[in-house]
Amino acid sequence: MKLKKKLKVIMIAHASHSYFANENDDLKKIVLNDWYFKTASQLKKYYPEIAVECWAPERVNEEYEEYVENDIKLKFFPTTFSLMYALDFSWSMLRELKKEIERSYNEDYEIILHLHECHNLHGLAILDLFRN
Repeated sequence: MKLKKKLKVIMIAHASHSYFANENDDLKKIVLNDWYFKTASQLKKYYPEIAVECWAPERVNEEYEEYVENDIKLKFFPTTFSLMYALDFSWSMLRELKKEIERSYNEDYEIILHLHECHNLHGLAILDLFRN
């Protein structure tokens, strides 16, 4: 598929993956088996020219973390608060999303936001703040 314009798809999870981890579990393994990463991997497999990223808040992270797996950039943002599963909230992720959207206008590329678990405070904030 030949794209008319550069495209980036950002898969956004709204719950910390550490909620699914036991004490000795490898958090990275949990992330790489999550539905949002599996979806991103298939998208990248069939459309390698599309930039694909996976973003999530993470309650156990005190600082921003980033790594690349299978040509997919994964970004983890510390939570501002995390009361329970699906009530994670990350101001730093929202600020970075705002910067990414501004960058897309300046650098002339399209963004598709694919929200996973969007029926929560974080997902609703994204839908409200970035509706255009």
